Amino acid sequence: MSKNCTVVLAFIENYDKEFILEHVKAADYVVCADAGQQIAKKYDFIPDVVIGDFDSTTEDIKLDCKYITYPVEKDITDAEACVLHCIDEGVDEITFLGGMGGRLDHTLGALSLLIKFKDDMKRIRLIDKRNQIEILENGSITIEKDSSYRFFSIVPVYESISGVSIEGAKYPLDNVTMVKASTLGISNEIEADKAKVTIADGIAYIIRSSDA
Repeated sequence: MSKNCTVVLAFIENYDKEFILEHVKAADYVVCADAGQQIAKKYDFIPDVVIGDFDSTTEDIKLDCKYITYPVEKDITDAEACVLHCIDEGVDEITFLGGMGGRLDHTLGALSLLIKFKDDMKRIRLIDKRNQIEILENGSITIEKDSSYRFFSIVPVYESISGVSIEGAKYPLDNVTMVKASTLGISNEIEADKAKVTIADGIAYIIRSSDA
């Protein structure tokens, strides 16, 4: 049985109460990473667990839930600690709220988690009100039209992706190869109700975005 989790990260640049609560309420399991508990307190929801080293907040807030405390000097980020806990709990879909737009090293670290744990999850993504990022590897994905995210892009993770096709979009593609340094897949738009992206061989970030 599928089990989905929302992980509230310490930094979410683009959000409001409605956006946060929508994803929290839709989740089977809710985790706050470190200072993510301050968002929980602000918007009055209780996660299942708070995980972190509490270098950017304090345990003194003490929500009525389980706490897992890591040492400040550790070899993984709080976000990765949350993923490892989710795996132990049988979660197979993770939505990170945030992880983008703050410190660049933290953003890159969060993106690396999508790659590292792609085989452990049916779906793992980063999301805020202006961006969504997930992984597509050797397969197809259907992207529904959404007024919140006007554009979509395909960005190769490694050296190249091949057999790339796009249907139902302003800029279609048919069985092309995209290299990592190419900007060919940037800033496409859905023409009808949905678009379909196929990658025959390789792995790419699928990014949905809106302008500020």
